[in-house]
Amino acid sequence: MTSASKTKNETRARRVVRIRARISGTAARPRLAVFRSARHVSAQLIDDAAGRTLAAAKDTDLKKADLKIEGMQAKTAAAYAVGLALAEKAKKAGIAAVVFDRAGFTYHGRVKALADGARAGGLKVRRRAAGLYRQLSEHPEANLRDALNAAGTTARVETEWGRVYVQLESAAAVPVISRVFGISSYSVIDAVVPADLNAITERGVEVFRDHVQGKRYAVRAHRAGTHAFRSKDVEIELGARLGAFGSKVDLTHP
Repeated sequence: MTSASKTKNETRARRVVRIRARISGTAARPRLAVFRSARHVSAQLIDDAAGRTLAAAKDTDLKKADLKIEGMQAKTAAAYAVGLALAEKAKKAGIAAVVFDRAGFTYHGRVKALADGARAGGLKVRRRAAGLYRQLSEHPEANLRDALNAAGTTARVETEWGRVYVQLESAAAVPVISRVFGISSYSVIDAVVPADLNAITERGVEVFRDHVQGKRYAVRAHRAGTHAFRSKDVEIELGARLGAFGSKVDLTHP
């Protein structure tokens, strides 16, 4: 590989990272990812939430007659035909709209022709992801339901006080949550108790006493909603009760 081509590929790789940070596909609106080489072109519809490909098409799978379109050069016509073929597969899968991922390639020539072919085939192709990003970010509970359903997992999803709570049948489905667009972090809930300071403290001792056994520890609590106790009260009460098991409280380096 020459220095010039290496630099070109490195620049494209940086564009890929930048683009993928802004767009993501779901079951309802998958990501249309395009790839072109010197001779061929291909495309996939990807559900990033579930981590799977929903449909794919490439010029080597099409009939030669389908690759010839009047008024277009051979490679451009092939890309357009791939877009048409992918749109046909999308319709059979019940997909009506996609977000376009040009994969670091400039939006012209064969890349643009493929997008145009997909549109001509009936797909709604969105290049700009700002609206989609906003839509996905504002509805994380819907994204979670889509991802968990796609993974074949039954779950109960609720939103309360700005948090999304997911009750799963199996802990094996937890990794699916980490792939959902709009979810920046998650915590596993070890126990659900009434909003009562004594009940929280009692259950906290049962859950964490083995974890702090002979170790330095600190209790961090964050209350959601309006209750008769503060987060600090939970930290003080539970921290004191765990003192019988841990070596000592260390708020700086637990």
